[in-house]
Formats: sequence, C-alpha cells, structure tokens
Amino acid sequence: ERNRTMVAKEEKKIVDAARKGDKQAFEKLVKAHSKKIYHTALHLIADHDEAKDLTQETFVKAYRAIDRFDGRSSFMTWIYRILVNLSLNRRKELARTRPGKLRDQRIQTFIMDKTNRDEDNPERQVANRRTIEALSKAIDELSEVLRTTLVLVVFQNVDYRQASEILGCSEGTVAWRVFRAREILREKLKGHLT
Repeated sequence: ERNRTMVAKEEKKIVDAARKGDKQAFEKLVKAHSKKIYHTALHLIADHDEAKDLTQETFVKAYRAIDRFDGRSSFMTWIYRILVNLSLNRRKELARTRPGKLRDQRIQTFIMDKTNRDEDNPERQVANRRTIEALSKAIDELSEVLRTTLVLVVFQNVDYRQASEILGCSEGTVAWRVFRAREILREKLKGHLT
C-alpha cells in the first residue's frame, strides 16, 4: 500500500510537469502506460494494426488535452477513458466497413494459455479449442457496453471503482454488467462446459 502511494505521488509529479508543457515528462507517461493501453486496445478492437493506431491516437489526444487533465482521477483512468471512447467509435466504423472482422484473437490466446495444461491429452485439447472458439464468438456477440466492461474488469484486471470512472457509471452498474456478461456467456456455453 505504501509502495503504491509512493508510485502515485511520483506519477503525480510527472503528470504535473507534463501539464506545464514538459515533453519528456509526457514521454515518461507514454513509456509507463503504452503497453497496458495497447493490450487493452487489442482486446477492444481485435486487430493488431488497429490497436497500434488506437494506442498512438490515445496518447496524441491525451497530449493535446493534458493541460485540461484535472487530476480528480488517476492518469491511467483518464487515459483509459480516452481509449475506450476512441475504440468504441472505431468499432462502430469497422462494423460498418468490415463486418465480421472483429474477432478477438487475444481472448483465444489468453484462454489457451490457461488451458494448455492438457498438452498430452489430444481429446481434451480439441474440446478446449472448441470451447475457446465458442467463448470468443459469445464474447464477440455481447453488446459493446457489456463487452467493454468485461474486457476492462476480467481481462485487464481493472477494479470496479476504476472501471466506473472510466465508463462513467456507478460501481454497482459495473458489477451488474460483469454479472450479466458472465450470465450470457454461461448460457451460450452450456453445451461446451462439462
């Protein structure tokens, strides 16, 4: 807890310097958060090139608006909010121009990593692969709101309080969305879970 407080204080100093126009300070923030933003973008947009573009766009937008960052939330929460808004807009665009191309390969990889313990059991591997495919498809079919909330909380380990700040809703709403998303996934995966 004390260590986290020290990190937060250090980051606040860097953010304050960036707000005053210190480009090197902003570059430190980019370095500290770009990997996490990229991985979140990849979950949200399901395309490596799009995720790279979104990450860059997120930091460009943050750089242009850093002087208006009021510090009421953490820098990470603020930057996540920018990313989520950009990615939701981009997903709508892609849904119109490239329907069916938004399958999240990272979710498949994430789950495969968790289930690769059955390496010496080919039947189990095939069953796992089918379950993963079904789960990915079910996640793709969630509404944008449920999917985004699920990605933040389950795949990015964002706590309910921070997710509520990012998504602009109450913690109770975040909890309900995660519960509802899991309920839908459980229902869709009934035949795959033994």
